[in-house]
Amino acid sequence: MEIEARIARLESDVGHVLTNVSEIKTDVRDLRARMDAKFDAVAGNFTGVDDKFDRLNDKLDRISDGISAAKISGLLLYFGLAATLLGVMARGFGWI
Repeated sequence: MEIEARIARLESDVGHVLTNVSEIKTDVRDLRARMDAKFDAVAGNFTGVDDKFDRLNDKLDRISDGISAAKISGLLLYFGLAATLLGVMARGFGWI
């Protein structure tokens, strides 16, 4: 008789375990759906950030091109002034 009571108790406990597992599965599905929605929202925000970084990168490229052009212009001006100064010095010292 004791074995039958123990089996009945085990069957009852297994029934409760199955009910709990079913509830856990439902909770995990709900949690997964909410997490997917949140991750989709975050991914959408990063799309906007990517566009902003692309525009910023384009602006930085234009600025870099402008700085490079200014450096070249500055070097040309420097060499022009140096050549002029050398010419004036050469004329002043009677080298030419």
